[in-house]
Amino acid sequence: MKEGEIFGIVGESGCGKSTLGRTMLNLHQPTEGTMSLDGEAIGDIPNEEFRRAAQVIFQDPFESLNPRMTIQQTLTEPLALLDDDLTYTERIEVARATLEEVGLSPAEEYLSRFPDQLSGGERQRVSIARALVVDPRFLLADEPVSMLDVSIRASVLNILRRLRRDEGLTLSIISHDLSLIRNVSDRTGVMYLGEFVETGDTDRIVEDPKHPYTKALVDSVPVPDPTVEREPAEIGGDPPSPRDPPSGCRFHTRCPAVIPPAEFEFADGRFRELMDLRQAIDAGTVRVARARQDSADPDDPASVADAIKARRFDGEFVDPEAESVVDDALTALADGDDGAAADRLEDAFTTPCELDRPELVEFEDGRQVACHLYD
Repeated sequence: MKEGEIFGIVGESGCGKSTLGRTMLNLHQPTEGTMSLDGEAIGDIPNEEFRRAAQVIFQDPFESLNPRMTIQQTLTEPLALLDDDLTYTERIEVARATLEEVGLSPAEEYLSRFPDQLSGGERQRVSIARALVVDPRFLLADEPVSMLDVSIRASVLNILRRLRRDEGLTLSIISHDLSLIRNVSDRTGVMYLGEFVETGDTDRIVEDPKHPYTKALVDSVPVPDPTVEREPAEIGGDPPSPRDPPSGCRFHTRCPAVIPPAEFEFADGRFRELMDLRQAIDAGTVRVARARQDSADPDDPASVADAIKARRFDGEFVDPEAESVVDDALTALADGDDGAAADRLEDAFTTPCELDRPELVEFEDGRQVACHLYD
């Protein structure tokens, strides 16, 4: 992240955004690699010094504030822990000034209150003030407005923008909402299953996404105009377990642009259907019994295979050799030999995307993309 910028981290739930955020704040130890602040590994920075330099705004203001502490106690506690040079009176004055800075004015009316006497928006402003009170250089905001009403989200985001502009803060905002990230971030990193797949200027990423996952995210953002016709996002299925990610490109199990083997020819979308069939056979979710009911001859494996093919593939195959492989695999499946079916498809239709991990490619506009379509 560049000093003084707002860097957005976006991705679907479970992709590792918050885990990355906690690692950035030295709350988790990285399993490999290093996190540095101004070139110094954060693990080598004394804890109190690092806590003064890096602070966090949590997602839920209803859970992140201690209900037994007044706002004054909430804001002066970090000062007591991290700034021993201030007197009690000076701490209260810093707390008062910080409340005014985040729009809670007059501050005297808020200092003696408890969190349950505040609205959601006021609580989140207190959370921002608690992070700012020690004068940090870096601020991490983890879904800072997702728990707030739409009517007050803009005011909270405007506070973050003003802090970057007036205080020179470096901010990182974590969100699953790409439209929010575009609204506030200078640069963005798009995460999928624990890895960045695309990073760069936010406007360029949204207007011209390079990675298929980024394109799916952009296509899924609602447009507030019922007259606009849009193509649905071409992504299906669920993300794999991050504990056991796929080999090669982690997105290949869902990618609409997965690269087919060079020896076969496929119509648009057909190879994605073949990859989905491979995964369904591995998972044991192909409905063979249903296909047997639909087939012309339930006792003939080839007839059952035709019924499965009709249900899973739309239209004819372009390449007869590819279709022959599919027929052989589905016949084995209909005959009860799931292992032979899976092996036949894997031997013929292995994609480069599952063999090698893609390298980051840097474009002329400065963005970086990790996808075999470009390397």
